[in-house]
Amino acid sequence: MGIEKILSSGKVRLDQQLKFTAEIDKMTSIIRRTSLIDKSRRENDAEHSWHIAVMAMLFEEYAVEPVNVARAVEMCVVHDLIEIYAGDTFAYDVAANVGKADREKEAADKLFALLPVEQGKMIRDLWEEFDAMETPDSKYAACMDRLQPFLHNTLTEGFTWVESGTNRAVVEKRMAVIKEFLPEVYKWIDANINNAIASGWLKESKKVLLFDLDGTLLKSDKTISDKTLDAVLKAREKGYIIGVSTSRSESNSRGFIHKVAPEIIISSGGAMVSAYGQKIVIEEFTGDETADIIAKGREVCGDLLITVDTANEEAEYYRNHIPPQDELEKSWGESIVTDFNDFRKPALKVCFEIPDEAKADELGRKLTNCDFIHFTDGDWWKITKAGITKETAITKLCERMGIPIENVTAFGDDLADIGSLKLCGTGVAMGNALSEVKEAADITIGTNDEDGIADYLDTL
Repeated sequence: MGIEKILSSGKVRLDQQLKFTAEIDKMTSIIRRTSLIDKSRRENDAEHSWHIAVMAMLFEEYAVEPVNVARAVEMCVVHDLIEIYAGDTFAYDVAANVGKADREKEAADKLFALLPVEQGKMIRDLWEEFDAMETPDSKYAACMDRLQPFLHNTLTEGFTWVESGTNRAVVEKRMAVIKEFLPEVYKWIDANINNAIASGWLKESKKVLLFDLDGTLLKSDKTISDKTLDAVLKAREKGYIIGVSTSRSESNSRGFIHKVAPEIIISSGGAMVSAYGQKIVIEEFTGDETADIIAKGREVCGDLLITVDTANEEAEYYRNHIPPQDELEKSWGESIVTDFNDFRKPALKVCFEIPDEAKADELGRKLTNCDFIHFTDGDWWKITKAGITKETAITKLCERMGIPIENVTAFGDDLADIGSLKLCGTGVAMGNALSEVKEAADITIGTNDEDGIADYLDTL
């Protein structure tokens, strides 16, 4: 028996309703780009519509305007019916979206004409209201339509984001209606966008300001001036990502930059990179290697002042001496005092104070597979794994987060900053920088004690 005969009841109105009902079963064959959460396959339009209809029953309490939930649920159920003929258009595919409105209007004309006139108009009105996204009910339904695939992406390691190479700006634009209509829910979205970028699932679209600390963001007294702090925070409001790149450990740095609250911290001279609270690069010595470095230092130089940066959960910072209280508060920050006897913790960086340059040279020859570098402002020497620099950290950061190198502006003053200033799109030397740093930079600004950074940021 043919389908036409089966769907023929002898009553025109009932036949129209039966045929429309059979036709919309085709939604189960319209495959979307979104993966199921178990990643076994992609979802279809019917599953998506059911899912967001149920969601619309749950999130009313977060809406900034009163919502007719029943009407919003109806919109969720019918909003993708026209894809039976028009097909699914991936939201982040610019080329595929060309002509989408015309395709969908033509599909609507064909599909809704199957129903009795007043029912066809009723469903079409719901579809058009959803599409216009002007009423509270339609905005609420649209929020569900955007929240559901976002949820799937966060639970599938950015399945469609990775596949399509999507970036932050595109996702934020898509989520704008949630930011407007469900701001509390958007806070969760924003945090998960940041997590997705740190995880490498989404590409970053914002520009980055990356500041060295000592001699750059910090004044000579190791504080950030109110003027510079205000300028940095205003730059964030303009859409810039704020980062620091320092030879200090992450835990040591926090005491100096807590008001800045940078999204990115490159610490220990490039041995560790954190983004949005997630450690994304760790280049460390093993515990045995750390113990061996300390033993060789003491063998060659005798009693040494020592500091060690670690990458454990708290990114702890260790030292074996207690500086004078004023120096401690000014320069050292939080740290743990230990004698380093049988110290076997994995370390990002080990530092020794060695006033005798001959001893330092001798030790350097014994430290294989290490970089052994002299800080220019004292007798301290930095030991990291070979080839670990601020610029290698920046390169890995940009690769992980999808940031074009040309979108990074790096600020610095010392020899360790030269590579960063040459690598990044814009290299900015402080007025107090070494001459070699100024030669490597694209621009030289005022000194760290004269709010050079603030004056520069005001021009952005």
